[in-house]
Amino acid sequence: MKNRCTHTIMCCLIAAGAGVLGTASAQDAVPPPSALHAIAAGSDYLQTAPGTEATLPINNTMMKVKLTGVPIQRSATLGNTDTIIERTEDAVFSTAADAEPDVTVTIPITLTGLSLTGTVPGNPGSCTVNITLAFTPASTGTLTLTKTSNTGGTYKSTVSVYYVESFIAIGTGSVCYPTITPSTPCTFTQKKGVWSITPLTGEYEVVGPYGDVQANVHTALPAGYADFYITQLQTDTAATAKHVTCEAFTAAHTPCP
Repeated sequence: MKNRCTHTIMCCLIAAGAGVLGTASAQDAVPPPSALHAIAAGSDYLQTAPGTEATLPINNTMMKVKLTGVPIQRSATLGNTDTIIERTEDAVFSTAADAEPDVTVTIPITLTGLSLTGTVPGNPGSCTVNITLAFTPASTGTLTLTKTSNTGGTYKSTVSVYYVESFIAIGTGSVCYPTITPSTPCTFTQKKGVWSITPLTGEYEVVGPYGDVQANVHTALPAGYADFYITQLQTDTAATAKHVTCEAFTAAHTPCP
């Protein structure tokens, strides 16, 4: 009988919640409602900071890799977005006209876009490693929002990420690795975040009607509904993105051969 052991994978990615820093659209932010009842479902477009690190299973060993984001070219409006998370349901705090603060609600989220790259040693040269989402199963999780006022509050989130590592040789003579699709997801957690219904100056804004989950700035929202934006750096001890900090996390990987 073979001995079995498990590796630990430590990933540091970006979790839910903010528009990418860049040139904003001409659409104005939704004005603060007199009583905030709910945050509308929609997408959060994120940008990974240079120097973000992940420890990845490569060539039967765990390698620490510096990662940078690769823009997802779905639309010119996405700018340097490399990570997209969809809030798939409205976060409804209360139906009362005079909703009290410090109300918490948890909603489902899905990671729908991920595009990161880094450099790893090959044989004998170097290789580019590209990190993307696995086609299936879906990378899902939850976002918990706490409303501390009628204009914002705090949040935390967690997502199980099913990802794919692919490799390209740099220069001639390098031997790289076959595509790796780990069977165990990487779970990343973001906590101690601060949100507001007003985006930071210079964020990319993707505008759409209420019900369009691709939008992060909605038109014709119901009374008491607003949009969701991260507005402060987090305090987690992990790599920092443009205006979000991601939590380092660990998850069991596949047994050793």
